[in-house]
Amino acid sequence: MPYCSQCGVEVGVDADSCPLCNVPIQKFGEADAAGERPYPERYRDAPMTGGQKRLISWLAFTALFVTAFLVVLTVNLVLDGRITWGRYALAGIGAGWIYAGVLLLFIRRLWLVILLNFAVTTGFLALVDVFDGSLDWFLALGLPISGMATAATLLLALFARVFKKWPALLASTALFTAGVFCLGLDLLVSGYRGQVRISWSFIVMVSIYPIAVLLFFYHFFLRKRVDLKRFFHV
Repeated sequence: MPYCSQCGVEVGVDADSCPLCNVPIQKFGEADAAGERPYPERYRDAPMTGGQKRLISWLAFTALFVTAFLVVLTVNLVLDGRITWGRYALAGIGAGWIYAGVLLLFIRRLWLVILLNFAVTTGFLALVDVFDGSLDWFLALGLPISGMATAATLLLALFARVFKKWPALLASTALFTAGVFCLGLDLLVSGYRGQVRISWSFIVMVSIYPIAVLLFFYHFFLRKRVDLKRFFHV
């Protein structure tokens, strides 16, 4: 039997109000019978989007990098009274913070990520060279190596998009690109040291080019006859 919420007197099942104090009687179960809940649904926040998650991650990384920056700066100033060795670490921390921001905020724009990373890398190398007292090895080594690495990365990204349906051809072109990069790096470094010659890059090419040729041959001549996934039980 229901009771009045005001005076506590027992009332009839069909009573709409208390016969003693005329307070309306609450009806329980009617909302459930009508298909409605007697209590409101628990409020739930809408799920975060991928962009919001990446932004929060970047803010967390920012707090870590700012903390590291302040710690290095404080230690250097306390020990030496001025910024000396700390400038190298501070430049690295700043570059790392920008790398993290570029990767998290522009991850869906691969070309932009690659180009921004090239700009950050060249800027960091230029700063390190300037910290040494003169801008010498950056123009001869740092900038060309960064440019070659960026060009190789752009080529690999292009190959990955064009040859994504043919993994053997993609792996073959990636190995050829890696060999050319190593050759250019070897020639550049040896030229900077005073004598342009091929040394360690020859060993790299001899090691990876046979595999690249084999994958190339498989794609164009054996792919329809030999199923590598079945052969390797993939």
